[in-house]
Amino acid sequence: MKNRKYDIYVLTVLLIVAAACFLLRPQSKSNIIKITLNKEVYGYYDLNKNQTIHINKENTLKIENHKIRMISATCPDHLCIKQGTINKKGQSIICLPHKLIVEVVSGGENKQDDQAY
Repeated sequence: MKNRKYDIYVLTVLLIVAAACFLLRPQSKSNIIKITLNKEVYGYYDLNKNQTIHINKENTLKIENHKIRMISATCPDHLCIKQGTINKKGQSIICLPHKLIVEVVSGGENKQDDQAY
């Protein structure tokens, strides 16, 4: 009988610790999409807001369910469309014929640290 009593105490403590870990976990920052066109920043967009982005009548991006993908492009190979969806920091969609880069950056980083040529 004593063993069951201690088992219940241990189980209760474990459940409380698990609930506390779940409730106190850090909230994920909203991911921001950075779009670069011809080596210049075209804009920053939030992955939490569903929207369609038209870029120079050549490329169309769609943000939906916290992911972004290229839905149409006028380039001949359509590799940018075949890259699929992205939503994690460091992932990118690149359309070489249109010199377009779509990349995921975390938080509200609106400044460009450096530029590669």
